[in-house]
Amino acid sequence: MRSAPLRLRQASLTRHARQRAFLLSCILGITACATQEIPEEPATLPPLPTGFEDLRWVPLSPRSPAGEAVFIEWQSDSLRLRGHSGCNSFGAGYRTQTESRTVGSATGKLETDIIYGTRKACPPGVMEAEQSLFKQLSEVRSYRLSGYALRLDDEAGNTVLRFTLDKSRTASTAP
Repeated sequence: MRSAPLRLRQASLTRHARQRAFLLSCILGITACATQEIPEEPATLPPLPTGFEDLRWVPLSPRSPAGEAVFIEWQSDSLRLRGHSGCNSFGAGYRTQTESRTVGSATGKLETDIIYGTRKACPPGVMEAEQSLFKQLSEVRSYRLSGYALRLDDEAGNTVLRFTLDKSRTASTAP
């Protein structure tokens, strides 16, 4: 049987060994960090919009089952909207009347004309999502902008589509 002082000395050595191992790992970690390149800071967010036009918006719902980029842009100079449904490109005329506007917030009336588009054959799930998007766009009567979020509402004030600003592009830089 070991004596109590021997057990204390072993416990003390084990604690010191753990402390040394911890210090060594800290030193190695700092050295490793010093030799690696520090990544550039991410791009800053664009300023809060004062309206929804001339910006690229991506829907929060519906999403394209095919995984292709879905977006919509309202172009103020031509009063035309254009977008991609995940399968086909589309467009339409639109009318808007802003009721209130501040930085990062706006509300108003919004109506679209008949939507036209390309007619590529799409997988069944994608085609249904596209038709749903077109139907919902035709029901829109007003909009609410809050920060980087855009909600499109029907006549009764129910939200039919929700978008978020595509912070990497604006309509003027989009192809």
